[in-house]
Amino acid sequence: MKNHIHKHVFVFNKGINGGESLRLETEYIPNGDPGVFFTNQKLTLSSYENEASFTLVGAQLSPNLLRQLADELEKQETVAKEKLSLQKQTCNP
Repeated sequence: MKNHIHKHVFVFNKGINGGESLRLETEYIPNGDPGVFFTNQKLTLSSYENEASFTLVGAQLSPNLLRQLADELEKQETVAKEKLSLQKQTCNP
């Protein structure tokens, strides 16, 4: 018997895995109140025949948190590109 009402699997490196994958599995589970659920998440890193999983308890990767992460990564990528540009200018005056 399945206890979840919905399940979603997101693979971070679709199409370029080469035998490795990183995926986030989210199960939506009813808590008994109408229209209310909680989530269980598991982050799994697979490399060929080996696998390591982390069950996320109390620290959920929510859509808002992932948006914040994406925004921070974009900002840091810009900083890194600026530093690389300055480094090239210093090396090639």
